[in-house]
Amino acid sequence: MPRKTRGGDGSFSRRAALLMIGGGGLMAVSGTGSFSQVDADRGFSAETASDESALLGIKTFDVNFYNTNNDEKILELKNRTGSTVNITFTEPGFLEIEQVGDLRSGVWRDVEAKATKERSGSGPVKITITAESDTTSITATRTIEVDTDIGTVCRGPRETFSSQSGAITIEKTVEIEPGAVIKGKVTSGNCVILGEGAEVKSGVNADDKVQIGESALVKGKTKCPGGPVSLGKEAVVENKIKAADDITLGQNAVAKGKVKATLGTDGGVSIKQGSTVESKILAKSSISIGEAVDVDGEVNSEYGSVSIGEESVVKNKIKAAGDITLGENVVAKGKVKATQGSDGDVLVKQGSTVEGKVKAKGNMTVREGVTIKGKIKAEGDVTIDNSATIKKKVKAGGNIEYV
Repeated sequence: MPRKTRGGDGSFSRRAALLMIGGGGLMAVSGTGSFSQVDADRGFSAETASDESALLGIKTFDVNFYNTNNDEKILELKNRTGSTVNITFTEPGFLEIEQVGDLRSGVWRDVEAKATKERSGSGPVKITITAESDTTSITATRTIEVDTDIGTVCRGPRETFSSQSGAITIEKTVEIEPGAVIKGKVTSGNCVILGEGAEVKSGVNADDKVQIGESALVKGKTKCPGGPVSLGKEAVVENKIKAADDITLGQNAVAKGKVKATLGTDGGVSIKQGSTVESKILAKSSISIGEAVDVDGEVNSEYGSVSIGEESVVKNKIKAAGDITLGENVVAKGKVKATQGSDGDVLVKQGSTVEGKVKAKGNMTVREGVTIKGKIKAEGDVTIDNSATIKKKVKAGGNIEYV
């Protein structure tokens, strides 16, 4: 199926690597940033470069895939060639990489991938990136560390079910066929796996893992006291979702009840592009919300950070022990509060609006075109772009600077 296109915010990982070319030509680059090959029809210079001057910015991210529904970010790209380039990739056999297509000059782009089959283990994966236009041809190879636990939790005995009117309660893994309708509750001592378009008219409860396929529907509560819960693209859960481990909502998924991940550092929440959560998002660990996501309730990370993707809307408060980042053109209708020591920084990117107070335990940065209607308070420094609109008082334990 066609892969989606998304934007990125341009922050560096520890594996960031950047490529610079002057003029047209072809360049192959190793994962460490060293050049393995350079070919060109006319003379040009080639060297590694900083983010400010690189012609093609490439950042890699190590990833862990827990199931075949999860989209994870593996790359960020930035085009600085001065013209639109077409981006293509070579794909490892078990990964499907979203196709970027045309990338305008000056734009950062997130690139995600998903595992297409069960695979256990970890190791380096090489990906070749090609960017081409009428005047430029760039080829770069990057190595990404990929860890996959797919299938390991749910291995062993399983039973497959087609449509039926009663409940299902067994110890082994339950697999619901694509398009099947189960009118009773589904309970497993191991895993529950719903195929594409399957429907459970009651709840789902599995000890180790719940995997809800693309366009599948669960009308009752979804619980996993010992592991993760994932929703595929356009899947819907009409009641609350609770898991000990990570909770992931795929692109355009809908959760109509509370979303809660309860277990320490493993209890994070990831909401992909275009999804809707009609209640709260609560997590022990970090919360990542993609582009154009609507959240009706509060967003609260007890021990981690919170990031909100561009053009998303959060209609209640946002709270985190660590950093809070609001992407471009985000609307936050409640207060924003980062509470944890030096890690409690708040970054509000360009064009965003915060209708409540903004409070940071660390530093605060407010970018161009931002509107903040409530009070601003930081125990560290506050930096505000001159084009921002600040309606109320600004207070800082450190310096206040307008730039």
